[in-house]
Amino acid sequence: MAPDRIAVNVSMMQFRQSNFIDVVQDALHESGLSPHDLELEITESMTMLGSSSIQESLSTLKKLGIQIAIDDFGTGFSSLSYLDKLPIDRLKIDRAFVNQIDSTEGPRIAELVTQLGGKLGLKVIAEGIESQTHWDALLSMGCTEGQGYHIAYPMDEAKLLGWIADWRK
Repeated sequence: MAPDRIAVNVSMMQFRQSNFIDVVQDALHESGLSPHDLELEITESMTMLGSSSIQESLSTLKKLGIQIAIDDFGTGFSSLSYLDKLPIDRLKIDRAFVNQIDSTEGPRIAELVTQLGGKLGLKVIAEGIESQTHWDALLSMGCTEGQGYHIAYPMDEAKLLGWIADWRK
């Protein structure tokens, strides 16, 4: 049984290639992965370029059924006006803000990102979840997706398929 989606980080250099969308479509065709099961993670700084070509490319990818996430959200200098206009599905809370859950600052930035995502109709995923305390705090905020060593360590395909089967039980 396959995971719900496969997330792939996209660099600025890759995204700016004139044939980037063709490369993505070729990869989907070769792998047999449905576009709906692919999530491309772009950095916050890429969205801030304000280029109409970036927005156009993101819109084209969305029309293909591909999901778009903004990776490491909150670590750059976001403009909320761009965030509201971009065709995205998900915000990712950076691990630095997840680690703050244990600090004197507490989870305030993670809470803000979760609330912002909710207000914008976006899903929110946290990265760098290293403990049950982090996961419980994030769940209580309404962040129901996460990644990190507390959830699973990197693994090869065979172990991944077994892990998914056990997780879904």
